[in-house]
Amino acid sequence: YPLCALAVSALDLGCHSVKEVLLASQRAHYFTYDLASAKATRSSDRIGTLQGKGADKMIKSFVYSPDGKFLALLTVRGFIMILSNATKQWICNFEVAGTILHAAFSPDSKTLYATGGGGQVFVWDMGTRRCVHKFTDTRA
Repeated sequence: YPLCALAVSALDLGCHSVKEVLLASQRAHYFTYDLASAKATRSSDRIGTLQGKGADKMIKSFVYSPDGKFLALLTVRGFIMILSNATKQWICNFEVAGTILHAAFSPDSKTLYATGGGGQVFVWDMGTRRCVHKFTDTRA
């Protein structure tokens, strides 16, 4: 794939030994670039179970969990798709009403925090895959 033609909006070298680079660019897919073989692989447009239009699945950014188990893909319309970092297989979706601005895992990778529009903060338990707390940051 001609990576030089890709307008990259999110790039991360991973969390442990760097073997691949993930690139995303507000599309319903991403690329993994294997550093050893110098080959790029395009993901499927059918990640997970999102059934909406393409804009629902457009990836705007992503974060890795510190333990290297999870990859969280943030979409432009309020979804977080959780993938296995090792296999890139879909695990589950988290959803917020509105947009997601940022996300981060706790240091032990057991919790995912996400901020949304209007100062909303969402806290998900990665073991149960449930939102365990939601509050508004009044300083936002």
